[in-house]
Amino acid sequence: MKRHLGARLFFGGLSVLLLASALLGGCSSPAPTPQVSPGPRQLPEWISRPSHIDGEGGEIAIFAVGKSDAHSNRSVQASDARRRARGELARTVNVLVQSMVRGFMETHRGYYESMDSASSVEYIQDISRQVTQQIISGAKLWEDFHDPIEKAYYALYKIDMTEVILSYRDQMNAAFRREVSRRRMVVDSEAFEVDLERQLNRLRGMTAKQIRASSGV
Repeated sequence: MKRHLGARLFFGGLSVLLLASALLGGCSSPAPTPQVSPGPRQLPEWISRPSHIDGEGGEIAIFAVGKSDAHSNRSVQASDARRRARGELARTVNVLVQSMVRGFMETHRGYYESMDSASSVEYIQDISRQVTQQIISGAKLWEDFHDPIEKAYYALYKIDMTEVILSYRDQMNAAFRREVSRRRMVVDSEAFEVDLERQLNRLRGMTAKQIRASSGV
């Protein structure tokens, strides 16, 4: 009798333990899944610098960025961004060259004594326009980027400062020869070329920061 009673008590206690364990297991929640924060967007550094002159020594260049917002046609979007970049590049080159021409004319007034203010402005604008057109016609896409989040398209154009200087020299010489012929001026053309080359050598020796400061670009 005692043996049967002990067995019932043992199995009864075991049943209670198993029931309690099942109840506790049913009430517990599964471990939460860790939330992984998305990493920062990796955008090219040049996107934050839309138009600028940068570089060191003989490697100074002009950079220009164009942006096109989200568009259903990627080809149209890319063309729009590149067109905008070329427009920015043209604006920068135009401002830079006007500053260069104006600086030369102010330093060497003797070559331009016969010009009035209106003629001087036209002369400066004509040279800067010729240089800008030549530079833009040869400008190449340097890099592009499509933002997968905002769906925007960016295009980066680059032109070496040496190309601007060479085009500027050619257009300055050509414009001066036209002016001498038109006004029948008696000037020392060789002295003009020497003075122009001195200006170009100063430009070649300038840092990007100095070029930006002197031109206002």
